[in-house]
Amino acid sequence: RLDCKRYGREKDLIELKHGGKFTYNPLYQDSDASFIASRITEASINLSGGMEPRDSFWIKSAEDAVRGMIELCRLTRGYVTMADIFKFATNADALAAEMADMDKKVEACTVSFEDAEGVDLWYTQWVGMEQRMKGNIVGEMTQFLNLFVSMKDFRKTFCPSQKDVSFAGFEDVLNKGQIVVLNMPPSEYGNPSASVATLLKLDYFDTVLRRPSMSNEQKIIGLYRALMLAQMDGAQKIRQ
Repeated sequence: RLDCKRYGREKDLIELKHGGKFTYNPLYQDSDASFIASRITEASINLSGGMEPRDSFWIKSAEDAVRGMIELCRLTRGYVTMADIFKFATNADALAAEMADMDKKVEACTVSFEDAEGVDLWYTQWVGMEQRMKGNIVGEMTQFLNLFVSMKDFRKTFCPSQKDVSFAGFEDVLNKGQIVVLNMPPSEYGNPSASVATLLKLDYFDTVLRRPSMSNEQKIIGLYRALMLAQMDGAQKIRQ
């Protein structure tokens, strides 16, 4: 903050911290649900120090469950947080009610049958799963998700309502040249700090990789012009 003040960049600073001014939902992305679920998996594996081969089935099963719940929430409410995923993973009645809401939207033609079909298939498998197996998958999911819901201020900062999101990712930040700082020292916050740092880093890398490179863009435009000129020249020779 002092460095930003020194160079007149105070208004460009976005400081993310537990109970702070800015709120950030790591799931508030327009990416594919499978991609977002894989982010949570990567952050969870990073937090635990790696994935043992014997754990791969449970971790991938948990990822698939997170994907299904993200897709469900996108159809019913258009928005989802870690707190929502935790609730649906641990409360079968809440999940069933959300599915019923999706069915009503399908009947009202506000959600297409094609969009709902995949969620229906996932839910049928989920409710028909053997309880011990489901319990292991839920345990794998909640081990990570619990970090975002167990503390009130942490939940308020990283699981905000859609209208309360004040930092919606890096696209606008990169366009404006703003500065994002995560002020949550691991020595003070432990695992929650590492979890948010990993998700924030993945969000940043994904945004950068999706942005068109200006140099590549100019090369493509130059190649297109060269091809067009070659075609025009060829057409003139044919006419002659």
